[in-house]
Amino acid sequence: MAGKGFGGAALLVQTENHYGVREIVGQFVAPQDTGELYNISWSSYEIPRELRALADLTIRAYVGGTSMVSEPDGGRIWGRTVGYADVHRIEQVEHAKAISQTLSRIDRGLNRLNDKFGYVPDDDFHGYVMRVASTLGVTGFYVRQFRRAETRSGNKYRQVDPSALQWYIGSVSNLAKERDYAELNERQ
Repeated sequence: MAGKGFGGAALLVQTENHYGVREIVGQFVAPQDTGELYNISWSSYEIPRELRALADLTIRAYVGGTSMVSEPDGGRIWGRTVGYADVHRIEQVEHAKAISQTLSRIDRGLNRLNDKFGYVPDDDFHGYVMRVASTLGVTGFYVRQFRRAETRSGNKYRQVDPSALQWYIGSVSNLAKERDYAELNERQ
């Protein structure tokens, strides 16, 4: 895997709400010629083998406060992490090695970029997402459409460039800050 990127993969960014805890989550997906996005699964035969190391890898952060924490700035994005969402499904040594190699690659890449450009501020989720994607060679990005846009276009997700992704992340923060949860829930 050294020197190779995951160029066939893309990053899908959307919001999630788990029992009152709002998160913004980047999940690696495999775009298809039909326009569909396939979840990357370790055991899927439809996903190219070289992308399977990204199965269950997510970049996530909290948006605003939680139902248990009072936050004066409800739109703050904090607690960013990158890691595997379901490590309890590892059934093969090859899978465990791929996870270890991928996390090591991300760690080395982030350290190299931090040494070259300085650290990304804690509240810059977009900057963090872009650096993780860069270390993996991922250049495609998608976001969850608003429901009304999905109804018009027939597409649940929209491909975006890095600037549009930055706008999307900023708008999630602004909606949370304004406590406009109805509008924010449209992005789930």
